Amino acid sequence: MQPSTFIDRRTESNSPVSRSSSVGPYAEDQVNRSLSELKAVGSAAYKEVWDEFYNWEPGYCDQILGTLPLLAAKTEVFKVAREMMVGFLDDTRDLGSGLETKHPRTTDVVVASMTHYDADGRGSIKQLIIPVTTVDLGLVPPHPVYESCPPVSRSVRPDGHRHEDLVAFLPYADDKTFPAIEYLGGFESFDWETPFDPDLEMIQLETVRRLHVMHGIVLQDISRMAIFNPLYVSHNTGLLWDQSQRDFLHWPGAFQVALEEDLPRSHAPHPDDMQGRLTSVLRIFCPSLNCLSPLCQTHGNLHTNTYLPSKKPQVTGESMRLSEGDPCGPRCFRLIQDFDQFMETLPPSPIKASNITSLDILATVLGIAPDLYPCQLAVLCLKPCQEVFTQRLHLFPDHTILPSTSHSTSVEPSTDADTERETHLYLDNNQQRKKKKKKKRIRTKLEFVDEPSHFSCALPAACAHPGLCATNQCPCWLAKQHCTLACRCGISCARQWPPCNCTNGRCVPETCSCWHGGRECVPGICLKCDAA
Repeated sequence: MQPSTFIDRRTESNSPVSRSSSVGPYAEDQVNRSLSELKAVGSAAYKEVWDEFYNWEPGYCDQILGTLPLLAAKTEVFKVAREMMVGFLDDTRDLGSGLETKHPRTTDVVVASMTHYDADGRGSIKQLIIPVTTVDLGLVPPHPVYESCPPVSRSVRPDGHRHEDLVAFLPYADDKTFPAIEYLGGFESFDWETPFDPDLEMIQLETVRRLHVMHGIVLQDISRMAIFNPLYVSHNTGLLWDQSQRDFLHWPGAFQVALEEDLPRSHAPHPDDMQGRLTSVLRIFCPSLNCLSPLCQTHGNLHTNTYLPSKKPQVTGESMRLSEGDPCGPRCFRLIQDFDQFMETLPPSPIKASNITSLDILATVLGIAPDLYPCQLAVLCLKPCQEVFTQRLHLFPDHTILPSTSHSTSVEPSTDADTERETHLYLDNNQQRKKKKKKKRIRTKLEFVDEPSHFSCALPAACAHPGLCATNQCPCWLAKQHCTLACRCGISCARQWPPCNCTNGRCVPETCSCWHGGRECVPGICLKCDAA
């Protein structure tokens, strides 16, 4: 049956400056399309496939149904029904008489009425006396105590990709004392209310294939359209994975090849794609410093946030070289004698594929922690320290690095009139910036809705955005809630919960603010208790 229409599931900002590169395997040229253009192309292709499919399907169904041996099927049904009727109409007075048991039994009878219709439609009623035998077996003894050996040390919840407001089934459905109505009232929707539509799946798969192959749109941009079911939910869920779990319907509008030749089944990142590998790990890795393990069931959905914040470097290469520390080896960057000469003799950026891969890995790591010292990066990237230092200078030249605003810059006194005039101008500008910063702090003061009755309420989604948690882009700031460990702002964020005042290395439930709020003490924030 043809559904009424297809819907656009979500919306996204149609900024004209938000454009993306779309390149398919058969695209001749690279095409840049904005989100509005992507949605227009996707909706047009979706409607085209939709109309083609439902123009073809009725005739196909009529053809298939016409080939069914309907008369033979009716004859077989009548034969089975007649045999069942004969069994019911047989004398049933001896039923159960052959049951031999050592347990006590009681016998009762049930009178049943059956109406038998002949070929002319006339019915005759026959009453049957059916004996009912009840056998009392007593209580079933429990099984003896035994040990089990599970393959893992903890239980892993299946279907972790499901929404918390969607109930998959009704537990204890046969228990009349279970409060089923009250239990179901805590969910917004039922999983069994949305029937599976195989037609819709085939239409969406063919539309995605045409957009990817014929229009040259990458799968990431197809997902941004928000028109189809999610292409990827996890490594084994989503529209593209589902197509590998069913038989493909060959219809005239579809491309008559296996879909996996055009569309990938899995979205496993390439071994050289460090950014993709880190993002995939974030889907299962718990960020709680008390846990730090994959597939954690203790902290709920803290590991569903896959946003990786990028940071800008604040330490120059020259500052790193002049910092205190011991060399990590004979090829350590600290052993560079003349920094200016070293900068002039830097080799060009690598062009070999292996070196480019190493540079991409280094760029990914530096995008997350840009001020890591080359000695540490050498261990992470498996490269010599001076080589890592050289590549960092390629990625972040010293003249492009702005000093941190938290560090004050000293001005040396001078007798030169021009230098003194520049110094006064600098100091005046610096004081004005400090005044503006103070005013800004007053406007963006921290506001929270910290009520004890709200501790059990549902929290907003974890924030994941660039910049501070002090603008409309932060859901925690909008809801006046505290940031949590699931947020990507880190424990240094001013919106994190304040530390508890417990001392002596342990928390007392009567006085611990974290305990009263129903949350864990966080290492790095609660410094006086055992969380540190």
